Amino acid sequence: MHVENGALRTRKSLKRNTVGMWHLANTTYSGETIRMRSADNHVATAMVLTTVSQIWSSGSSCDIQLVFTAVEEIYQLAMAGLNLRGSIGSEDDCIIVVEAMEMVPHGSGYPSYTAGPLIKVNDGDVAYGVGANASYNLAEARLLQGATHTRHQHAESGGYTDATSVSLLTSCPNIATLAVPCRNKHNVSTSGEVVPETVSYRDVVEGIGILKSAVLLEPVDAEGVLSIQLRSTNVAQRRRERVRAYRHNRARLAMGFYYPENILHWIGMVGSRLF
Repeated sequence: MHVENGALRTRKSLKRNTVGMWHLANTTYSGETIRMRSADNHVATAMVLTTVSQIWSSGSSCDIQLVFTAVEEIYQLAMAGLNLRGSIGSEDDCIIVVEAMEMVPHGSGYPSYTAGPLIKVNDGDVAYGVGANASYNLAEARLLQGATHTRHQHAESGGYTDATSVSLLTSCPNIATLAVPCRNKHNVSTSGEVVPETVSYRDVVEGIGILKSAVLLEPVDAEGVLSIQLRSTNVAQRRRERVRAYRHNRARLAMGFYYPENILHWIGMVGSRLF
């Protein structure tokens, strides 16, 4: 395999819809640093499952729905489908997205890789809950309450998550993201090398603590809620982009892969673009 004109080339042809992964070492631990191939997904999933396990073991009672989505990186396609069908994003929902992601400055916010888990209030120019035009954000308030005695960050930031789709396509006012800082996102360094993603073990543990408390504790007040103070830009355009992207690709979501492999797949692809 080699790179030619920016594309990967192989000596032998690959079957359509072949999936590839970076050839990297197994997960390693060095002090507080975890190095792995896909922290972007694995760490967030582990945090959610550990939190639920701890809540279950404690005997506490609460109503939680876990949602694991696909193709979040491409216009949040799976979440967009759930939002457009009305499955997620009602006015009574309280949605917390869990991520391991880059710390990207935006507006007045300059999140750090060394200051703890980040309570996100926006994804770039999309403020959470923009579709609701509400004066309160219960999800953000819950995370702030859960982080009262824990090292954390709370600021504007860039980067996009499933919370973008929920904010643009629903009237749900209660949306927030808990993000663990992740270096070398998608296993590519700032210089273009293929390297492990890295996260802090301390951030992961503290993030689990914040998430658990956010689920179990009722927020005392709304002080410090930042999302309702932000303005969003290009909302209508971004909403159209996500609706169009979902409609054009819903057949691919149903198939579970990108390229159609038989006549029925082709019919589904054509139909999803026409209707």
